[in-house]
Amino acid sequence: MSGFETQIAALRAAGKSATSAGEQSGGIDLVGGLTGVVNGLPGSFSAQAAKGAADRWAAAIREWSRAVTEFGGNLATAADRYAANEVDAKNDLQGVADRCGFLRGA
Repeated sequence: MSGFETQIAALRAAGKSATSAGEQSGGIDLVGGLTGVVNGLPGSFSAQAAKGAADRWAAAIREWSRAVTEFGGNLATAADRYAANEVDAKNDLQGVADRCGFLRGA
């Protein structure tokens, strides 16, 4: 087949993978090491810098997790819409074929 074709199953699989990655990343503590610096060097410049970095990193991870989870949902929605459009197009074409007498017995 030439031209463009949407691989609906692949789109669904990508959506599930993205949603899973987003959900899993939200539960991983990637800033714990920086928290250790804050607790290990209280009052120091390094502790202040580590606290700021930990806060920004935690916020960035939460945002990335949210965005990737949302993206996965959007891919799943797109797959659903493509599938529905395929069914609608098939029904429209079959209706025309039936009215014109094409493809009888096929």
